[in-house]
Amino acid sequence: MDKLSCTIRHIILVTGQVFLVALCSDLCCAETYFVDGVNGNDTNSGTIENAAWRSVRKVEEASVNFVAGDTVKFKRGQIFKGRLHYYGTSGTADAPVTITSFGTGTRPILTVRDTLPTQWTDLGNNKWSTPLDKPTSRLWKDGVEQKKATPVSFGHTWEEFGLIAGISWVCDTGILYVYSASNPSASIFSGNTNWNVIVINDKSYIRLTELDLRGAINTDITLSGSHHITIDHCNIGLNSAGGINLASTDHIHVERNVFDSGFTLRFEGVASYSGVDARGVNDAISSYRSSMTMRSVITTS
Repeated sequence: MDKLSCTIRHIILVTGQVFLVALCSDLCCAETYFVDGVNGNDTNSGTIENAAWRSVRKVEEASVNFVAGDTVKFKRGQIFKGRLHYYGTSGTADAPVTITSFGTGTRPILTVRDTLPTQWTDLGNNKWSTPLDKPTSRLWKDGVEQKKATPVSFGHTWEEFGLIAGISWVCDTGILYVYSASNPSASIFSGNTNWNVIVINDKSYIRLTELDLRGAINTDITLSGSHHITIDHCNIGLNSAGGINLASTDHIHVERNVFDSGFTLRFEGVASYSGVDARGVNDAISSYRSSMTMRSVITTS
């Protein structure tokens, strides 16, 4: 039954049997949508596995029509790139909106880490620069994470902020600077290409479960002005600067997740400037004017 038909059915039931509306109003319109990054197509209906959607962008665009009780399922064992900003209506206590997985294998990876488009300029003395759309918080060269220098926007010289061999990059005001003895265009650079993986603002009764979220500039999940959000059985934080950010939220339930940034670099002997140093990773969960409950949270790095 499509959502228009369901709405008409509600009107008929209100006229004939009012008590049935209370029993089915949250659930009779609910749909389950499938996302398959290999065999799916964004022109499909998405409502059966063999006619799945393909991309995170399609889910974001379609979410404006989601209703209480709807479920989105990403296929296990696959990688999905792009941010998901949930624009749909809230769920209810009995019919939350759920974003989860289906199939077998590892949890589906939703990531905003990607290859960075680069146009290198030689600045001399083994210093190179390229513009970026967004300021990556972590950087990988040919798959290996690189050590970050101190930001330069506070008037420090090249020598002061330490862009030298072994301390190889800094991203400042939309420009990526790297130290390289040869033209870095021979290498592939990847980094964080969006601030968050999942964004939920001013919603309630949403559940995120059985997902692997990674690669954000800021935090993989950001919740603002929302309440009764459940995040459980997820992997959070790999390749990111942080895990979950809460702002003016209430009744946030964080249960049985694994927080692991995968960050292993050390900074002994590197210049540091109080108040301006921004290297490494931040908190697994940061909170402002928010309340939450946590159970069996594992933080490994």
